[in-house]
Amino acid sequence: MSELARDFFAHNPAIAGPLLAMAMFAFVFVTAAIRAWRASHEHVNRMAQLALEGESEENDDE
Repeated sequence: MSELARDFFAHNPAIAGPLLAMAMFAFVFVTAAIRAWRASHEHVNRMAQLALEGESEENDDE
């Protein structure tokens, strides 16, 4: 990186916003990954069935 760009980013207060957003994204991503990794098979199967609940009732009406 050129010295001009390095100097610009070193003293630019606007860089704090993207850095904060990246840190928040990383926190949410890591939290979601850990939660998915630690989930029980029973919970995963129950959540998988949520998308199908009530589908037979809707098909009967059509």
